[in-house]
Amino acid sequence: MGFIIQTYALIATVPFISFFLIYYLLLFTGRKNRTAKEFAIHFTTLLLISAVSAEINYIFQTKFGFLWSLLWVLLILIIISYLQQKMRGVLNYKKVMTSTSKLSFLSLSFFYLLFFLIGLFQR
Repeated sequence: MGFIIQTYALIATVPFISFFLIYYLLLFTGRKNRTAKEFAIHFTTLLLISAVSAEINYIFQTKFGFLWSLLWVLLILIIISYLQQKMRGVLNYKKVMTSTSKLSFLSLSFFYLLFFLIGLFQR
């Protein structure tokens, strides 16, 4: 059990390593480039939610980092759903979820790097 926790702690601390590991592992096992990239993005997004929430808890001395991270992803989901409903008139849930995951990946990556730098200079 300790090995699993330590492995998760390492992967969650540096989520970009897991992106490349998963991506190249899936390419090595014969998956298509697009499929491997999308799965790596989805998995890394989950790790980024965990990492950003831990950074928020550390920097701002709060226990609500996970809630803030989930609210951010929920806000992205609501905005994408609203825009798709307005532009197309109908919701395609698969496209909404894929777009939400990709946009969450980009924004949480930015927040991860930002909070990482703030944490470095705060010490």
